Amino acid sequence: MSVIACAIAFASTAGAETPEAAIAAAEAAAEQEQMQRILSDFVRAMSSGYDILEGVHDRASADAAAPKVKARFAIISELEFGIQYMDEETVVNALAAAGVTEQRLTAIRTRIIDARYYGSLALATALNASLTEVLDPGEVTPELIQTVGSELQAALQGKINGISGGPGLTEESAWKMGADPAALDLIPTIMDTLPHIEKVDQKLVRTQEGPIYGRMTYLLPREDKVYEMQMWFDITEIILAEEAAAQAAEEEEEQERPVNVPYDNEDTEDTEEAADSDETTQELPDLTEAVETLPEPATTYTPQQKQAAIAEFARINADEVAILSAVHDCATADTAAKQIEPIMARLEAIGNILPHVSYMDILEAMEALHTSPDTLRNEMRRIDAANYFGSAALRRVMSGN
Repeated sequence: MSVIACAIAFASTAGAETPEAAIAAAEAAAEQEQMQRILSDFVRAMSSGYDILEGVHDRASADAAAPKVKARFAIISELEFGIQYMDEETVVNALAAAGVTEQRLTAIRTRIIDARYYGSLALATALNASLTEVLDPGEVTPELIQTVGSELQAALQGKINGISGGPGLTEESAWKMGADPAALDLIPTIMDTLPHIEKVDQKLVRTQEGPIYGRMTYLLPREDKVYEMQMWFDITEIILAEEAAAQAAEEEEEQERPVNVPYDNEDTEDTEEAADSDETTQELPDLTEAVETLPEPATTYTPQQKQAAIAEFARINADEVAILSAVHDCATADTAAKQIEPIMARLEAIGNILPHVSYMDILEAMEALHTSPDTLRNEMRRIDAANYFGSAALRRVMSGN
């Protein structure tokens, strides 16, 4: 029986004679409403996503569709956990009623795959396709390694203090990460500098000469070709220090391990006396804690309240994008921090309502204001990569530290 059916069955047998029954009925109704919202959003996201893909016929339309498709597929992924607990026939019928059938999906996907995503890396990424499905492989030459290495080091200037070496595209030019494990946090910074890469493999490489490397293999798209390349990190000191610490901890644990000894005679006598006695003792429970506290009834919100919260959330998102996109130095970052603080208060004011509204309603409200979750996320990543442009105030507001 599906979760929805269980909730309906439970609600139909619950009486209103007691507060417990009334609360149980309210909770069952709330669960049913939540599952219906999940199904509705899932169907809307699927239908809308494939409507958009149906309109893709060239590189320009593929690039334009990518962010919208990505946003909808993110919603689908978020809701799949709840969908799997629903009756399959109910889900299939709901999708079919919205025009989402297996035949239609297969036709759309086959066309896009056969067209190699129309050369759009953005659309391929949104659909979790490999770069090799879009671009032909290219040959990695010394000239390419030198060019990419120069661009990489220029882009990382001032962002990776504390490590040396580089650009890391060969074993000989590996980044030397030193002995501080915190340096490992710089690896994503280095890798993110390479645009649109796709990680293929990650290995710990121990050489006969002694150095220990972290080696990443990735695909790099460049000029309508895709190149399989590597990034090397010399982590010898970090690994050796970790292994030495683990060995020392193991030896210390071995020394401190207790030796088993027979029970003391006195304890044995006490146990025997207790066994011979007709009396039994039991700890008296705290009766004040034994009283079950009934849960608070679930809060309900009117359609008007939900619609107002959706509109406000979309405006908050758009306002944050506008503020953060204007950040380019420490002064503008400090200004942004002052502007964002009251926005956080607005978000907190609607925080209790948002879990009860439709994901698709929120997304469509954002798109009506020409923004999206990714738009804000990209601005936040840009500012984080720039170390908040040296603004302690913006770091505090955005990271909560």
